[in-house]
Amino acid sequence: AKIRELEQRLRSAQVAGDSAVPKDMVFLGAVVRLKDVATGKSQTYKLVGNMTDDDTDHIEVTSSSPLGIALMKARVGETVRADLPRGEKRFEIVEILE
Repeated sequence: AKIRELEQRLRSAQVAGDSAVPKDMVFLGAVVRLKDVATGKSQTYKLVGNMTDDDTDHIEVTSSSPLGIALMKARVGETVRADLPRGEKRFEIVEILE
């Protein structure tokens, strides 16, 4: 039953081209600048499927993490809320860099 379900999902899956992705919406692979609403401090984050060992200027966030879930499909200018291990945080999406 599980195999049939997965096969059906694969048959109906659609791959979105770059032109189908709104430029102001966060999707997997996006690099975004977020501003912590409480402190006003800005940092750059990349939404990834799995953590990598890349030595970059941004913080990697997996799409299954609380922040990743909050960011997915959010738009520039929106404020998202994430229940992090140290408590609730709110971030404003300032810009999408990549």
